[in-house]
Amino acid sequence: MTLSGNFSSGLMVTAYSFTGATLGYTPQGSMSIPFAIPQTGFSLSVSLPTNGWIDRMVISSNFVEPAENPAVDMLNDGSVDWSFPMGTDYGHYGWQSLVSDGIDSHTTGTSVSLESGTPSSIMVRLPSLAAVNNGIISVAPDSDGQFESPVTLTVGSSSQTSSSASEIFHCILDYSQIAGINSLTTSHTDTDTGRQWREVSITLESNYAQTVSISTIGIGYLIFENVSGLGASISDYHDSMTQDDPPPTQVSIPVNITADMGSVSIDGDLKFDYIVTNRDFVVPNTLYPNGETVEITTKHHHLIDNSNLDKISLRGIASDGEILMFEVTNSADGLWGQGSDAVSFTQISGSSVAPMNPSTFLEITTHNDGYDDVTIHWMFDVSWMWDDVNSIRWISQAFDASGESVWPSVSHSGESGKNAVENDLMIDSFEVRDQFGRLLSNQYSTFYPFTMTDGSELNITGTVKFQDSTAVRPQAVDFTVGLNISGLSYLLTSEEDGRYTGLISSPTGLSNVYLSPMMNTVGPTGYSLGAEDVTGTPPSVNVRVDHEPPVAGSLEVNTPSGLKAAHGKVWDPMDPLSLFITVEESEARGEILTLKYWRGSVDDINGDGIADEDEYLSMVQPLTPGMTGQQQVNFVGIDVSQQTFNSPVHIYVEGTDWAGLSYQDGGTGGSAGASNSWATVVVATDEPTSIKSAGYSLDRDLGYLLPGEEHIFTMQIEEANGLNTLDNISIMLCGDGTSELGKMSYDPSRGTIWSDVTSFVTPLSVQTMQVSSDITQLSMIFEVSWDFPWEDNQNSCKPSVSIVDDFTTVAYQNNIGELSWYLDNKYVAIPDSIEDLTPPQVESLGVSVYLGQGDEFRMSGFVYHSGSGALAANIPENLEVEFKVVYGTQEIKMVTSVNEDASFAGSMILPSRVPLNPTMPVSTEVLNVPGGGTSDINSDASVTVDSRAPTVLFDQSAYPDSSLILLESDLINDVFVTVTMVDEIGMIVGPLDVAWVILRSGSPVAGSENTGQLTMIDDGESKDIYQGYIDFTPLNGMSIEQGDQIAFWVTSTDRAGNVVTGLGSESAPRMPTLRIMKFNPEYTRVVINPTSTPMVGDMLTLQTFWENDGKREGSITVGLYELNPDNGQWSPALTTLSEGPTEIILGAQSSSVNAQFQWESWSEGQPLLVLIMEDPETGEMDWNNDNGNNIDLSGINVQPLPVEAESSTGLYMVISVAVIAVALVAILVMRNRGDEDYYYDDDEEYEEEEDWEYEEEED
Repeated sequence: MTLSGNFSSGLMVTAYSFTGATLGYTPQGSMSIPFAIPQTGFSLSVSLPTNGWIDRMVISSNFVEPAENPAVDMLNDGSVDWSFPMGTDYGHYGWQSLVSDGIDSHTTGTSVSLESGTPSSIMVRLPSLAAVNNGIISVAPDSDGQFESPVTLTVGSSSQTSSSASEIFHCILDYSQIAGINSLTTSHTDTDTGRQWREVSITLESNYAQTVSISTIGIGYLIFENVSGLGASISDYHDSMTQDDPPPTQVSIPVNITADMGSVSIDGDLKFDYIVTNRDFVVPNTLYPNGETVEITTKHHHLIDNSNLDKISLRGIASDGEILMFEVTNSADGLWGQGSDAVSFTQISGSSVAPMNPSTFLEITTHNDGYDDVTIHWMFDVSWMWDDVNSIRWISQAFDASGESVWPSVSHSGESGKNAVENDLMIDSFEVRDQFGRLLSNQYSTFYPFTMTDGSELNITGTVKFQDSTAVRPQAVDFTVGLNISGLSYLLTSEEDGRYTGLISSPTGLSNVYLSPMMNTVGPTGYSLGAEDVTGTPPSVNVRVDHEPPVAGSLEVNTPSGLKAAHGKVWDPMDPLSLFITVEESEARGEILTLKYWRGSVDDINGDGIADEDEYLSMVQPLTPGMTGQQQVNFVGIDVSQQTFNSPVHIYVEGTDWAGLSYQDGGTGGSAGASNSWATVVVATDEPTSIKSAGYSLDRDLGYLLPGEEHIFTMQIEEANGLNTLDNISIMLCGDGTSELGKMSYDPSRGTIWSDVTSFVTPLSVQTMQVSSDITQLSMIFEVSWDFPWEDNQNSCKPSVSIVDDFTTVAYQNNIGELSWYLDNKYVAIPDSIEDLTPPQVESLGVSVYLGQGDEFRMSGFVYHSGSGALAANIPENLEVEFKVVYGTQEIKMVTSVNEDASFAGSMILPSRVPLNPTMPVSTEVLNVPGGGTSDINSDASVTVDSRAPTVLFDQSAYPDSSLILLESDLINDVFVTVTMVDEIGMIVGPLDVAWVILRSGSPVAGSENTGQLTMIDDGESKDIYQGYIDFTPLNGMSIEQGDQIAFWVTSTDRAGNVVTGLGSESAPRMPTLRIMKFNPEYTRVVINPTSTPMVGDMLTLQTFWENDGKREGSITVGLYELNPDNGQWSPALTTLSEGPTEIILGAQSSSVNAQFQWESWSEGQPLLVLIMEDPETGEMDWNNDNGNNIDLSGINVQPLPVEAESSTGLYMVISVAVIAVALVAILVMRNRGDEDYYYDDDEEYEEEEDWEYEEEED
């Protein structure tokens, strides 16, 4: 049916059968509904969208015309092979509308007379093979147009009754009636066609006598009929049509279909056999170089005998032009390897990308059609050198001995949008787990990103697969994966099946760690083509670093006045102990909190009185994991009823946050053992506290406390429950006033001590000693600050003490007079020795000494406290002592540090002039006394000054060869020198100190300065003679050049410390004449013969030229070597290999000295040839160019050999053997010389010389 008219788009029309089943609907854009089978009627439902409309709608039905008298003539030879004659009552093919009344006419309706209560019947015929799907039978009243009574129509065992007296009764066959028809058996056979028929009875019945008529009958059915026995005629026809040579590739079979009207559908197939059958085969859709052998199985057989097959091939034609060709040839006995002879497998092409595997084999298998197939299992491997290929067309074909075959079997790789060959890799999974095995890379979790501890060990896993594959993975050797972890790269371990793993310690000091995998290599290193990483954007995981451990608050107990700290609390044994604690977490809270407790009278299993870790009991409470902030936890019901008096309960808590940081990592929570408990509760009845008046003491030094040094305050306390149940003990050194001055406190329950910054007293430690079961002696060690405010003539201080428990003062004592004290915060520096440091050294008298003008003296002593006279201890930082001398009208000062043992020592140099008063006091004062401390001045020491001056004489008449007249530059390392010193007092005892420096252009050269000594050979009354050998070689390694000078002077003083004046002094040094003598070898150029562009294997002669512009003759040792850049190894040239390094002798001011080297080219390109010098000091070749004298020889470019016929293979082998031999010798030489790398000086420049032979021709 079709729709037309004027209506909006989006309208939906649905057609239904009389049973309500959907027959079809109008899809989007279509205005027709096709029915699968003819229908006797239908209903429609129209659906409009909210904005839809209908102006006019026309519904048109297309009525079918079943085939009438159809016939089929195969081969169109005039012989009908199938027909469906209408006859008198057979009807149309697929539709019956005729009544079978025995009359030779086409009866479509009939009149039926009904008696009351007596049924009447008519009959219709339907093919036995028909499957009825619908039908209609219409019953009309007589001429008056009225039914006298309702009419019942029965088909099979099912009936329908009319409901209207005036309208035609249209009985549409229901399911039961249709099923009744289809269940009938054959009751009639057509003698002309042999077709079998069912005879269907239609019964009418009425309660009132009347005449009715059956006006319409229409029954639709589906029928399929097969025609067989056509093979012989079609085969004959096929033979007749294939007599030509060559025969046609395709034969058309004519079919003639006739019918008076309507149409039929026919189909069929021909069964035949080929002389050679190549069965369909299956190939992998994608080939991967995953190390697994690819197997393609093909099957073939010959119609007569498989021995008639000669060979079978499998060919793969790739879209990139690559062709794979595999063949197997029948065995000589024709039995395909089933006899004594073997078949032969060969690969014709494609071995570079897919070599045949030796496991290729064949077998003989029986097909389900009864034929024996030659089944070939083609095995081959896929190389990484085969880049991505879009498609491969596989052709499998068997041939007989004459090379004939029939249609090959074809299959394809690279379908469904995937490549036929794929060698690209991608990372398809990435997981990060912490040391607890928890998955940190789950980005779908509400707690992502997860936390971990700083520097945690992370377990990295993941997989790599081939692109577009589901789970095809490479071998471990064919890929490497790296890990980028916050900018740092790590190489992960490749495993089989494409897995990569690694245990990585995360970098420290970060707040977030970002991890991402990256493909380092795809395919075997150096053996892949076009293989790429196609991961795209790799997965990334963020892990937060938790630097903040969880914090456990104080354990508390519930009291009538609210929650109080549990530590030190005295608890009644009759009450179960209930504890509260608040934990705090800034990142992610853990899952549980464990409270561990040890009851002294109950849980001390071994009875040693020690809270051993394995003796603790525990209670566990859950936390809200992953959350932040505070959470209060309550542990209830700890039984303490069995505790003895003053028996402790030691308690601590354990747990971690989500990252694994424990409470103990942050210094909270406590641990096992009494001293480590987070809280200790004493189980007992609470007893009173008092202070014993006779138990006080304070260590003083003559009534003084010394700032910066340790002191001890001692007292005795009576407390039956023990000091650890008290909250605070305060000691006030200067009495109990409104300020914190001198106050320090101790919490016995925690063992903590403290003081305020305004106290100026620092408690250092506390010691306790049990005097009796109730009395404890407490000693607090403390230190008074240098900033403690104290004035001269101030009155003494008197201490006070107080004890507090549960916020109440339970004991107090003020102004303890017997412990009054003063503060000694003044230093004095007292010298105990003084000595002359400038020769001649004079023995001191006590702390007095005689010195020369400009002499240096040293003084030492100790620092003491001025009031108590105690030696200073715990020396403050930067404490110094100042020496002061009034030299004439000038104040001379020097400062020296005070050592840890309170000693000081320092030296002072006096001016080089005569003082007004020869005897001068030396005063000392302590500087940088910390805080409010001061110093007294001491003037016990003194010095007395005297002086003279010496001169130098170079006596040429007595010592002409050693008076520094003439020096040769190459002999300055061993010069004999004689110096005469003139001085009335006499020089210092011992050798004469001298100094010298190199002058260039009249100025000293930095780094050339040096000193030496000459030995005294004659000690005269006014003249002293010194002699010795001096090495004038510059320390900075500089070379002596023309115009350079050596300045020489004496640095020793006389016994009074006076320096030399006149010639030979530093201001007027001796400068002998300096003659330049040196050996200066230089490389000038190289000449390469016969050519600088040789072929591989050519022998070159390298003529090198050298000169010496110095005035000394000499020689150098040189070798020619080649550096292999691939392995960093040196290989000697032929001359150096056979004769060793060459010695080149260079005369004074010589030039153009020739040294010749032979070298054989062995590899194309530019060789790295170097002339390596021998180090004259070590006698070894200078491989590292430490002296900077090695010479690179460039300009040679070795050309490749031309491509020649295969006959030249022998020559290549000879050359290869020669190269290998030379390489072996070079390796032996290099192993003897070591594996040091050659150092290139990039700044060194080389001049390219012109051809030597060309120059000679011009000469």
